[in-house]
Amino acid sequence: LLATLDSKEVIIVMEAERDRQAMHLHDDARSRAGIRIAHVGDDPLAALPLLAHLRRKQGVVAMKIDRTAPGMRCRPVRFFGEPWRIPEGIFTLAATSGAPILPVFTRRLGFLEYEFVTAPPLSISRRPSDAELDEAAQRLATLLEQFARANPHQWFRFDEI
Repeated sequence: LLATLDSKEVIIVMEAERDRQAMHLHDDARSRAGIRIAHVGDDPLAALPLLAHLRRKQGVVAMKIDRTAPGMRCRPVRFFGEPWRIPEGIFTLAATSGAPILPVFTRRLGFLEYEFVTAPPLSISRRPSDAELDEAAQRLATLLEQFARANPHQWFRFDEI
């Protein structure tokens, strides 16, 4: 699966920044590097281009699992033994498109040097039960926790979790 990523167009899903001018500056820099950004927010139809990207172009959509905006639909999980939440959109998009979820974690090795750590893909059925969604969400939380425990200086949050 990773071997085919070079030939795929990747869209990174991000929450819109509060400072619109800074957001456009960052987006322009990313665009010049060939990185496409899709900003999420309150519009439930904003995911439709992502779905089309996965279905028709068989592209890649990258989404963070450790950031949730206020009001975002989430799945409850345990993380470091505490209640936590993972965005539900990841699972909805996978179920609707049929695309697998490929957990990828990045570790910084040095100046402009990174290592990508992957886990086996997770498949979500087209009509997943709550139990299936909860199991997939917990699997992702467990993978992130394992990565953070093994690499404690590689993951940070500036807000409370």
